[in-house]
Amino acid sequence: MTILKEGGNIFKDPNGELATQRINQADVAPTLAWLEKITGLDLQSNMLGTTGKAPTSGDLDVAVDQSKISKDQLADTLTQWAIKNKQDPKLWVKKSGISVHFKTPIRGSAKNGYVQSDLMFGDPDWMRWSLQGGQPGSPYKGADRHVMMASIAKPLGFKWSH
Repeated sequence: MTILKEGGNIFKDPNGELATQRINQADVAPTLAWLEKITGLDLQSNMLGTTGKAPTSGDLDVAVDQSKISKDQLADTLTQWAIKNKQDPKLWVKKSGISVHFKTPIRGSAKNGYVQSDLMFGDPDWMRWSLQGGQPGSPYKGADRHVMMASIAKPLGFKWSH
């Protein structure tokens, strides 16, 4: 049996334990505001899924406009921040698929712990719609909607991809 644990599991400490934690809803906007200062990107307007809506989040999912910056450019900006702050960039910045991941200090301070920010590249308007999460308290999640959309598309000869 395989158990899929999503949300904030990319960064590990030297012992192999998670280096990030869940973030409270009240801490999301201040944390993204801090990250906006580093990246120069509008992140608070581009939250995806249940980021900022749910009482807590395992990570911060945010859309990044791929027509304005590339993954490599953003990764370089975050890497330069880590170097400037005497940190090993390999412990702070990672790339995968459509995302750049950053070990982000909650509210910009290490004393509050860290959350994983998933900066996801694409068209923010499309992503905000296609990657919206389920309503808080609903038994249905955004993944359930994707399964439904894929199930409708397949017999029609199409493929659903968020």
